[in-house]
Amino acid sequence: MTEQDLKQYRALKIEIDELEESLIRLSGKIQNPKIPMPSQSAPGTRRTLDDSLIEFEGLRASYAKKIGILLKKRKEVENAIDKVHDPEQRILLRSRYIDGMTWEEVAVKLHYRMSKIYELRNKALVEILKPRSHAESKP
Repeated sequence: MTEQDLKQYRALKIEIDELEESLIRLSGKIQNPKIPMPSQSAPGTRRTLDDSLIEFEGLRASYAKKIGILLKKRKEVENAIDKVHDPEQRILLRSRYIDGMTWEEVAVKLHYRMSKIYELRNKALVEILKPRSHAESKP
């Protein structure tokens, strides 16, 4: 887990939401055949309903796979934060990287000066970024 992984959490959520919206739009298009599918047939040819259904299923499967990968990445970030022993550090990490608060907002929330916030952040990142021993990784 890297700090960059933590920073990407919110972007992953946005990407998941966009893919889910695309699935909804595709579903609406397949249910209303008057609306063309995303890819157009060659001029002078007619697309059959079967062609549209096959295309829809391929796109649906592709989006579902992408969503699964993104959800897994988000879960990895959540798990890394959950493994931090200090509750204030976990709150700090969730507030910043999951909820998108600024460091100043986190300081107000936790009632600390900025210097203390950065100290907690550094300690939390050291804990997250340190390699886990084989014995620690066993359930």
